[in-house]
Amino acid sequence: MKRMMTTVMALCLGLVLLLPQQASAQRWLLRVADKLNLTEAQQTKIKTLVYNMQRDNIRAKAALQLARLDLKQLLDQHRPDLKKVKAAAEKVGKLEVQRKTSRILMFVKIKAVLTAQQAKQWTKIQRQRRMKRRRRWGRRGRWGRRGRRGMWRHRRRQMRRKRRMRGMGGGMDMPKEPAPKMPEPENKK
Repeated sequence: MKRMMTTVMALCLGLVLLLPQQASAQRWLLRVADKLNLTEAQQTKIKTLVYNMQRDNIRAKAALQLARLDLKQLLDQHRPDLKKVKAAAEKVGKLEVQRKTSRILMFVKIKAVLTAQQAKQWTKIQRQRRMKRRRRWGRRGRWGRRGRRGMWRHRRRQMRRKRRMRGMGGGMDMPKEPAPKMPEPENKK
């Protein structure tokens, strides 16, 4: 009995963990559908577009991960073949571009389903989402204004400036008191 209960709990937990990823697009679609006043036909067309994009995205993501793994394996060799490495790197680049273009094309196809008024409203909603994300994460992404590495660069620059101001670091430090005057040498004649 205990074994069966743990199995059922594990299955439920697995389903709960998988559902948010697949259901997020559906929830987004329902929220946007209410705001745009979409018809049933428009909703079904958009749902099929989103499902197809998700399927393609899963395949493309798997292919991209495999291509990156192949590239890593080539680079881990003692003397990698330059032609093979170049081909693998180009394959990774093509797959990344393919994923991004498929996402953009999905948005274009969704916009084609909408009327002109709905398209304007949808553009406004998308702009608001981007602005909200920028406010949350900062202008340059998740790590804020300077980015993750830029934050440490900024910190190092600040410390260098402080050291210079204290006269401890390198650079052109200004003397704190005037230098003593040296006696002029006497001329021997």
